[in-house]
Amino acid sequence: MNFLLSASIAFSALILMTVLFIDKPLDLSSFHSILLVVTMLRLSLNISTH
Repeated sequence: MNFLLSASIAFSALILMTVLFIDKPLDLSSFHSILLVVTMLRLSLNISTH
């Protein structure tokens, strides 16, 4: 469980760095899908830890 939580945080940091250093918005056109998947992953991890 700890590994999945740390992987989730690392994946979120990776997304943040990608968004900050992107030149054109169309280079990351799948941002909404990535954000949805990461949100569902973090929600499921949050539910499973309680």
